[in-house]
Amino acid sequence: MKHKASDYISLTEVGERLEGVRLIFGLDLVEICELLETTKYFFNEVKRGRKLIPYEWVMRLSEKYNLNQNWIYQGEGEIFSKRRSDA
Repeated sequence: MKHKASDYISLTEVGERLEGVRLIFGLDLVEICELLETTKYFFNEVKRGRKLIPYEWVMRLSEKYNLNQNWIYQGEGEIFSKRRSDA
């Protein structure tokens, strides 16, 4: 089975979206690190595309801010998920 480029997660793009989320919600580096229970160093490594975004981060951001997990990983779809009552 041949894979397309779109089948892969771009770590750099995930990092850019992560930084965008931080800015959209007006969080400083300390606040987002506390929310994600991580260090500034590791957050910056993910933001720069050097490390994979932990699934726990995706879950926390999705639950707290109603973010679309597919958007976080692939940049596809709307940034915000539709709530079940909205569907």
